[in-house]
Amino acid sequence: MGEFTADFESLQQHVVPQWFGEAKFGVFVHYYPSSVPAYAPINDDPFTLAREKGAYIAFTECPYSEWYMNSLACEGSSVHQHHLATYGDKPYDEF
Repeated sequence: MGEFTADFESLQQHVVPQWFGEAKFGVFVHYYPSSVPAYAPINDDPFTLAREKGAYIAFTECPYSEWYMNSLACEGSSVHQHHLATYGDKPYDEF
């Protein structure tokens, strides 16, 4: 196998190691500012929300904690209500 170059042709030459197909468990961890309030509404994925309830709900009720700051800015969202009940009027930037 040659040296990788940033193009599709090079990517097609990549051979996946044998262990990859045999892998049974993986861990993917995110830890950054959105982890501090550690809240996200329990909901469908954003695409299902957009399709079934519209784009506004998909953004305000996104089930990903990394969207906390965005959802917090939307008055009346579940994140906004949770934040007020839990942290009062403390700004997100102070976490």
